[in-house]
Amino acid sequence: METLLRKAMESHPDTQLIVFPELAVTGYQCGENFKDLAETATIDYTSIKKMSALAKEFHVHIVYGMAEKEEDILYNSQFFLDDTGVLLGTYRKVHLFDSEKNYFTPEDQFKVFDTKIGRIGLFICYDAFFPEVARILDPLGMILASINDEKDGIIHTALDYDVIHIFTSHK
Repeated sequence: METLLRKAMESHPDTQLIVFPELAVTGYQCGENFKDLAETATIDYTSIKKMSALAKEFHVHIVYGMAEKEEDILYNSQFFLDDTGVLLGTYRKVHLFDSEKNYFTPEDQFKVFDTKIGRIGLFICYDAFFPEVARILDPLGMILASINDEKDGIIHTALDYDVIHIFTSHK
């Protein structure tokens, strides 16, 4: 992830937001290992420390996916860091797909974050199959999704508040 982020920032230094895929830190096919790989959403944990330092170094907002634990409960989450490296919060996937239900607990709410670059709502992959997600988030602010797809590359866009932005990320 660090290599991809550095490559993106070197080629596009004015980038304000980078979105990594669902479960980017752990990978998607971890099964029972999610328990051991999951992190608590605090700045003391490995991935958050690393991504926080990168956000601060490049002055870029970062959204990335990983397994999150809270006590004995696991969530398929996105962690959201601002451009100073501060953890703004997490979004926990609401609509779990297929075998995800064997490992993760669904959340029951969508979140919107106030940032220097605007109000940003998040959802993950299968959440996009349910139209109520966009209906819930649209009046609250800009919408970003982390959706795995089969294409390599970096998506470049100018953020516009009058449209819904759905960003896709490589697996």
